[in-house]
Amino acid sequence: MKSVEADSGELLAALASLEKHVTTAAAAAPPLPKESAKVIQLPLFHKEAPAAPNAVLRSALFPAIHSKDRRFLNNELIASVDGVEVKLKGEQLNQDDLEVLLVVEDLAREQPDTLTCQTSERGLLKLLGRVSGQTNEKALSESLVRLGGMVTLKLGRFSYLGGFVQHIYTDDVSKRYVIQLNPRLGALLRSGWTALDLDTRRQLNGKPLALWLQAFYATHDRPFPYKVETLRELSGSRTAQLFKFRQNLKKALSAWAASGDIQGWKIDPDTDLVHIIKPKKIGTKPRS
Repeated sequence: MKSVEADSGELLAALASLEKHVTTAAAAAPPLPKESAKVIQLPLFHKEAPAAPNAVLRSALFPAIHSKDRRFLNNELIASVDGVEVKLKGEQLNQDDLEVLLVVEDLAREQPDTLTCQTSERGLLKLLGRVSGQTNEKALSESLVRLGGMVTLKLGRFSYLGGFVQHIYTDDVSKRYVIQLNPRLGALLRSGWTALDLDTRRQLNGKPLALWLQAFYATHDRPFPYKVETLRELSGSRTAQLFKFRQNLKKALSAWAASGDIQGWKIDPDTDLVHIIKPKKIGTKPRS
């Protein structure tokens, strides 16, 4: 019987062979115009934390819902701020999937030329703050598949179509992953991105609305007031009754404030506007 190390080595050898084949094919192809090369060139990520496109965080693409409430979307329009159009074809994402994307991206930053990371299943779950076990292992695998689904983001005259994850290689014996993010995310990130504090998000684990609020408002250097109803729509909440959502929102805001990420919040009883006071921590790229 072959050893785990041998099987893992075969996987990596196969990947090396595949990479060599791709490189050879690319060398034989005619050179791309310089402008095209700039489009796929990856931006430098924030040195303190992984980043996500503002267009993604300012929408319900990663909604504040639990896994049991997911739906399959057939290129359906998703709630987003003005100026951004978001569609998804595939199983609905949520904040758990955003966590997986951020952790994979954090690992992939060590290979900026390919955005590929090699990691064990156990190690990836540990970084996510999840214990090893069949349930979490299955959830992780399914999350990575969802992150490869087709997303359409339209900003003005320009559109992006593609997934967040490009390739996933697995070894069922050694329980190792080789994951490559989509290099063309660079063009989307350059339209505006925000680095997210993973330590803060660990404190909000299991609280999808608080996690969504943290990601959404992180894209705002100086948050301006939003109506409670607007936040319900943008967060993708399934809570039909506005008063009930308002109650949930207050709990989520209190949990977020307890993490120390914001200095305070209030909901104006007359206008129903939500006001957030937050210190400037990990910032947003100037273009947004």
